[in-house]
Amino acid sequence: MSEVRAQAMFSDLFFDVALGLDADAREELAELLDDTAGRMLERAPRTPGQTGDWYFVFRGDHAYEVGPVAELGQALALLLRGKLPAPPPGTLWLYGAPGGRTTISPR
Repeated sequence: MSEVRAQAMFSDLFFDVALGLDADAREELAELLDDTAGRMLERAPRTPGQTGDWYFVFRGDHAYEVGPVAELGQALALLLRGKLPAPPPGTLWLYGAPGGRTTISPR
């Protein structure tokens, strides 16, 4: 779990979402992602300072919207299930942006 936390904290690291899991384990991970995303959406935004026992690099009083993070979790669940919709031609999905999922054009 500590490796997953490190991957989540430093988004420029490569993350193999399947982790070499078999189909049952991938489905279990997808369910965990879906459940976690749902719980996040039910809660009010939290500041890093309110989560003192979590692994955060930065702390402060700014409240972060959880919607884009929950949407990323839902997308990872869809990806694990092979059901993530393809982006429009010539683009890639970008998750975590303010306002939710958007597309970018690779160079």
